[in-house]
Amino acid sequence: RPKAEASFATVSDITVDCGAATTSTLGYTNGKTGNCEISGLVTSTLSVQDPAGFCDGDITESWTYTDNCNRTITKSRTIHVRPIEVASEDVPCSPGSSGVPKVYLCHKTGSAKNPCINICVDQSAVAAHLAHGDYLGECAPNCENRNVIPAKQVDGENVALFNVNAYPNPSNNQFTFEIESESSDNINISVLDISGRLIKELTDVKESKVTFGENLQRGVYIAIVQQGNNQKTIRIVKE
Repeated sequence: RPKAEASFATVSDITVDCGAATTSTLGYTNGKTGNCEISGLVTSTLSVQDPAGFCDGDITESWTYTDNCNRTITKSRTIHVRPIEVASEDVPCSPGSSGVPKVYLCHKTGSAKNPCINICVDQSAVAAHLAHGDYLGECAPNCENRNVIPAKQVDGENVALFNVNAYPNPSNNQFTFEIESESSDNINISVLDISGRLIKELTDVKESKVTFGENLQRGVYIAIVQQGNNQKTIRIVKE
């Protein structure tokens, strides 16, 4: 006699900020114990391929589970995504009704008429926006990231070019970061996933060429390379 069929927990529709829609896990159980128990967690799928770039609309989040008897159960909900919160450099980002601190960045819209605008997003959504091609700070006239400056003045002295070449990218094994710099400071590399979680950290690196990433899972990551006052953010993809 087969075990009693499981069912998912109850879920409700939610509302999130622009670009903040993410997958989540949902539990299922048949309410039994011991050998008769069926229970576990399932990760959802979303109806859009690029939630980090999605604003002002609805996304369907779905969970599906099939047991050993080939019985399938499903559950879904609607994620209402708020419009882009357009910002100005003269008006700081407000926490909003949620009280969550927000970050000012340049969002690339994909529109030929208005290719980029400044918006405010939750701190938790920053990594996903950077992975999408957005960048921190005021939008430049050509929408290119002007936060990465080849040379700058520090205490009246010209600091040499700071550049990071990442290859191969995408990669199915390792990434090599080649740092071009005349600075003698050690290098720190932080690797975050698109949820903003720190996945890997390399500290006090002395070599100008660094290889890593063989243990990274498939996906999109943000690598932050720091050397003294210099910093560069790079989007890398593990296939």
